[in-house]
Amino acid sequence: MVGARSLLIGLLLLVSGCAEDSNTADRVEVHDYPEFKAWVDHSVEPHSEMAAAALLNTAQAFANLDEPLLNKVLARNFQQHDPMLAPGREGLLALAGVEGHPRGGAPNIMEDTALLLYDPPWLVIHRGGRLGPLRSHNFDLLQFSDSGKWQAYLSYLQPLEAGWLDNLLFSFVVPRQLDLIPSQERQPQPLWLGRTEYSARFTTTAAETNLNRELVRSYLDGLQQNAEPVRELVERYLAPEFQLHLPGIPAGRESLVAMLERAQRRPGAITVQLVLAQHDLVWILSRVQEIREADIPVLAAADLFRVRNGMIVEQWKVVQPVPRFANNKNGLFPRPLMDEME
Repeated sequence: MVGARSLLIGLLLLVSGCAEDSNTADRVEVHDYPEFKAWVDHSVEPHSEMAAAALLNTAQAFANLDEPLLNKVLARNFQQHDPMLAPGREGLLALAGVEGHPRGGAPNIMEDTALLLYDPPWLVIHRGGRLGPLRSHNFDLLQFSDSGKWQAYLSYLQPLEAGWLDNLLFSFVVPRQLDLIPSQERQPQPLWLGRTEYSARFTTTAAETNLNRELVRSYLDGLQQNAEPVRELVERYLAPEFQLHLPGIPAGRESLVAMLERAQRRPGAITVQLVLAQHDLVWILSRVQEIREADIPVLAAADLFRVRNGMIVEQWKVVQPVPRFANNKNGLFPRPLMDEME
């Protein structure tokens, strides 16, 4: 029993990105990641310098598990959603070696950053990551208070390559591979780092950003209501040059049509949990209902859309099962936070 529990803990550490040996890593500094800093500056430009400083300090504190800096950036009511850690500040501080706990590892959310979306109080970081020896496709979701304190951290990831570890990742939550989680083939096109003509930083007015948000919501509502053929919806909302970035699925509208038509034949409600938008980017977090008769667990689906000239031109997608074993009850979806005096 002890051996099985140890194996489970090790696997969940791999899933959460905390299994790497950070003792051998050099200290991470913000100035070593100019692309990340540039994205932060671009994202918070309509807001304040305080927001930029808070985001950069948080990224550096988290990557290094810097206990003094973490104590400065963490809100007292901080919530973290890593299934292997305690639910609040103590989870991260335990990794930093407080109270005799062994130092673990934390994701470097400044590394391989592709896109940032800041819709206060939320920051979405789209980046590459690692899942043990495999590369992964990640969304990090951070929540901040009005005074710049870090209040919540959630992360969604999906492996990019098929293999035994990819299969092992899902073996504790589903008994078989699902085409709901299409990671069985190598991705034929890049997933990030500005390799499409739409990669340049883009700025819109607040009204244009809201139109983009409404456009994506209308598209998803149409898919959910299943009131008209998928192809008609896709042709109405997605530009001819649309690019899909999803492990195992070829780019383009035709691949998406085939995938959506398969999805519509399955039972299971999809509930939107959070919609964030900034400039030409819209990020949506959804909860896919558990289907017990098919032994499909609750899934967290994170989608990032890029909108240009009233059409969706790109979409990135991550699908992650909600783990059945966890050391906290926060789950993979945001929870309400009580206001606190800073």
